[in-house]
Amino acid sequence: MRQYKFRGKTLYDYDWIYGNLQIAGDYDQQTYINPYNDYDKFTEVDKNTVCQSTELFDINEKEIFEGDIVKLLSSGLICIIKWHKYLGTFYFDFKEDQKENDKKLSIGEKIKDIEVIGNIYDNPDLFV
Repeated sequence: MRQYKFRGKTLYDYDWIYGNLQIAGDYDQQTYINPYNDYDKFTEVDKNTVCQSTELFDINEKEIFEGDIVKLLSSGLICIIKWHKYLGTFYFDFKEDQKENDKKLSIGEKIKDIEVIGNIYDNPDLFV
């Protein structure tokens, strides 16, 4: 059975935590991540930082998540990994001055050419 992996920043120290996503409540929708190795532990995270794993890895074997800022090594282009809800795939969202390269290219098509250089939460300055 496929296991989806998420990450989010904890509310108490703003560190990343990885595991299963749990959403509770009708109105306030508290968001939790449950680590895989501790089924009784639920940690509340900032729902605005929750990212899903692409289940792919960059050239350095670093796991690639939605919200990661990556560099396409062959071209030097910088982009963000995003989820396209209508196409049902992760894709590259290029910087504004590089939009001519944005062809909604599926991330799997260029995986051997990617290096994760940061993410939009810890390193937003990499994508300005």
